[in-house]
Amino acid sequence: MSWKMKRDLHKAQELLQMEVKTLPSACPTRWWSTLKLVKRFLENQLPICKTLLEYPNKKHLMLEGNEISALEDFTTATELLEDITSSLSGEQYTTRQLLLPLYMKIKK
Repeated sequence: MSWKMKRDLHKAQELLQMEVKTLPSACPTRWWSTLKLVKRFLENQLPICKTLLEYPNKKHLMLEGNEISALEDFTTATELLEDITSSLSGEQYTTRQLLLPLYMKIKK
């Protein structure tokens, strides 16, 4: 959350000709905030690594291949849960017509 690291991340994104976006913060009381953070991290792995390499005391924060793979698996599973939750948590009552497509999505 350092302003210097945010600045350097923006510079790295511009250097790599990427859209400049900040990393959202994860909050336990906001639904899906961790998912949004992980998705943004996966989109911006290169500029984040470049930024971390500029700070010798932050190199330990860089993730390894198996950790990134775990985040990708987490994203896939959690997006499915988000779809199910948003479909079932509408303002109207859930009908039986929604349950079969959701079951088929899970079954895949």
